[in-house]
Amino acid sequence: MPRRRRALAAGLVLLGLVAAGCGSGSSDPDAPAPPVAGAAGKAGTTAYDAALSEPQEDSVYPDVGDPSVDALHYSLDLTWDDAAPRLTATETVLFRATRTADHVQLDLARQLFVQHVWLDGKAVAFQHDSKNLVVSVPVEADSRHLLQLTYSGVPEPVVAPTPPTPPPGPRHAADNVVPLRRWYRRPAALVAAAIAAVVIGGGAVVAINQVNDQDQQIATPEQCVAQATDKQSVSPELGSGSAIYAPSCGAVTLDVTGLPELPSDQTYQLWAIADQQPPRSLGVLDEVSTGQPQLVTKATNTGETVLAITAEPAGGSAQPTLPIIWKTTLGT
Repeated sequence: MPRRRRALAAGLVLLGLVAAGCGSGSSDPDAPAPPVAGAAGKAGTTAYDAALSEPQEDSVYPDVGDPSVDALHYSLDLTWDDAAPRLTATETVLFRATRTADHVQLDLARQLFVQHVWLDGKAVAFQHDSKNLVVSVPVEADSRHLLQLTYSGVPEPVVAPTPPTPPPGPRHAADNVVPLRRWYRRPAALVAAAIAAVVIGGGAVVAINQVNDQDQQIATPEQCVAQATDKQSVSPELGSGSAIYAPSCGAVTLDVTGLPELPSDQTYQLWAIADQQPPRSLGVLDEVSTGQPQLVTKATNTGETVLAITAEPAGGSAQPTLPIIWKTTLGT
C-alpha cells in the first residue's frame, strides 16, 4: 500500500536517492502542471518575502547548490510503494533568480529519473546528465518563478561530495549536524534522510543525523566490500568481468567489461533480481554503454541473488527489456 510523505520548508531538497537513470529531453507539452495550493501558485506573490536572501557559494562544498537561485518556498509530495519498491515525487519550488541567465540550475541526484519539468505552468526542456538539473529557459535578475517537476526512483546509496581541507581556525557546529554522507543498508530510512538533506542558503549541504551506530563508521559500500572478511569473488554466467560480493555489507562491487558500445539512444542498465519480486533498477552504466569497462559498487536488498544487465532506451527503463546481456549470481 503506497504511503505518502509531504514536506514544506524554505529551502531546496537534495535527495539522497537514486533511480533508474537520468538524461535530457523536453517535457510533454500537453501534460498539465500539477495544481499548486496556497500563495506559491499566485503570480507576483509577496507572501514569501521574508525568505529573500542573497545566496553565496559555499566555501566547503562549492560544487553543491547554485547561488543564482534564491529558493523562497518548496513543497515535496512523496509517495513510497513498499511492494515495488519505488518512490515517486512531485516537487514545487518558488524561487528568485539572483542574476540574468539563459538557464536555471538546481541540484538533483543524477540517477533520479525525471519525467516532466514545468516553469511558470509551461512544460520546458531540461538536461539532467550529472548531479545538476538544468532547465533551458532564460530568466531575468530578481524575477520570481515557479518550478515544478516529477520524478521517481528506488532508494539506494548516494555519494556525498568530499570537502577540501577546511580553512584554519576554530569551527563549531551543533552535535546533531554532520556533513551529508552516504547511507546504505537502510532503505526504509532513506525517505527521511532525503527530507533531512537540504541545500541551505547558497548551497551548504547538511544532514540532521540522529543515528549513531557502528554501520556509519565505514563511509561507503566500496570501503565496506574492500574490508569485509566474508567477501567472495564470483564470475558472471553471461558476459565477462567479475563481481565481489560481501553479504555482511549488503553490497557488491562489479567490474563489467567486454560489452559492445551502444547507439546514443540506448544505455546499459543494471538490475537486481529476487524471487517473486519485480526486478529492481540499480541505475544505468554510462561507461559500459560507450564500450568501456566500468567498476561500480551497488547495495543489494535481502533476497536479491541475481544481478543482470539489459540494453534500454537512453535514460533507462522502469522494467528491463529482454534479452539479458550480462548476468551473475551472488553467493550466500
